Amino acid sequence: MEQKSDTNVSMTEGGDTVKILLKTQGQRKVCCQMNRSCQLERLFRTFCTMMDLDYRFVEFLHNGHRVFGSSSPDQLDLDEAEADEGMIEIDAFVRQMGGCPRRYEGREIADFSKNIINY
Repeated sequence: MEQKSDTNVSMTEGGDTVKILLKTQGQRKVCCQMNRSCQLERLFRTFCTMMDLDYRFVEFLHNGHRVFGSSSPDQLDLDEAEADEGMIEIDAFVRQMGGCPRRYEGREIADFSKNIINY
């Protein structure tokens, strides 16, 4: 069964193009077409705006490798022929920030674990 993407975006002004499928963690998809020589940052920022995400906290991955906005599909050797369904898939993940709750900062580990057990 073929799933349709949520949205289609075109960022072409002539020349050689590439089809890219951007997916979020919740499996929302955006299909777009862009020039092979354009930087991906423009596409990534548009995607984040459409998905109501903050661009600064989103990481993009292709086949498990991080993709930076300053690179272009040509620089990354992204090839549609190797991709499934004739589109290059790039996954978008919101960066996980956090760790220890603020009230436990600066305390020793023993104090921290004792408070967690009694919590």
